[in-house]
Amino acid sequence: MPQLWLWLTITLLWGTVFFGTSIIALNAAVFINKKGFFNPAWEEIYKVYLPYAAFLVLFALVARSLKRLLDPEGRRQSLRQQDVLAGKRERVFVSLGGSIASSFFFTLATSAAFLLVPYFTYFIIDLPLQVILFGALLNIGAGLLVSVVVGLVILLLRSL
Repeated sequence: MPQLWLWLTITLLWGTVFFGTSIIALNAAVFINKKGFFNPAWEEIYKVYLPYAAFLVLFALVARSLKRLLDPEGRRQSLRQQDVLAGKRERVFVSLGGSIASSFFFTLATSAAFLLVPYFTYFIIDLPLQVILFGALLNIGAGLLVSVVVGLVILLLRSL
């Protein structure tokens, strides 16, 4: 089982990356669908990011706790790592399925943050469900791109 600091760091890293790509995807979804309003200024983005980061920390703690509950000795993770080393699973491009799920989920989380925080900050956001879901689908492209970039970095590091 990875240490708590590693679990938190990875969740904050990917949550932050997908927060940024989700903002771009939601902007594109509003533009393409010609519905809703979503054009946050940098100040608004920072105001939303603070509670979003707190959500990420809470999410990481809950996810780690569930993983420890379901696999207390880390056998599944150990078997997965052995399969990767034996060439039975992906070696370079780390879980395209995980990237798709993460990018979709974090778009939903980003949307929720932008919809909830304005009640306290008074800026205008209008994200209909159709736009949110379309933005989440658009953000899958970012998830796949990130997975490919990470895979290329791993290939480059292995060749050094």
